[in-house]
Amino acid sequence: MPLPGLKHWRLRKRLSQKELARRAGLTSHHLYKIETGKRGCNPETAQLLADVLQVDLEDLRRRREDALDGKAPPKPSRARIPYRNVHQAYLRLILKGAVGSAYAAMDEWEIEEYCEEGTWEDAIEAVRARKREIEFLGEALEAGGATGS
Repeated sequence: MPLPGLKHWRLRKRLSQKELARRAGLTSHHLYKIETGKRGCNPETAQLLADVLQVDLEDLRRRREDALDGKAPPKPSRARIPYRNVHQAYLRLILKGAVGSAYAAMDEWEIEEYCEEGTWEDAIEAVRARKREIEFLGEALEAGGATGS
């Protein structure tokens, strides 16, 4: 499946090819070939890239000339509210207030980056803090502190 709008949306989201490839679990070379049209991708990979960029798959499948000529990019075909980001922000606030850390609110790639950039002691502390956070959340759920409404 060709994705002629991929470069447009990657640039609009201010991501390098390397960063987008990392977040999507692809090699930079593979992403380069998809982005330049030298290679198509399967529907699952196309949807994954759309999810990482937080755009509709149809937006990636449309050619965007303005990615190359410097014009301001148009708005997406429909507004997208990043509910996951909102939920992560709420979780981060709750955990920070309750246990003093919020690693459980981080995406997997953020945790990896944190551990790679820090010391092994930092990584161990992140694991311990995440365990405390999960225990707190489990207790809150058991006590009825979180409802689906």
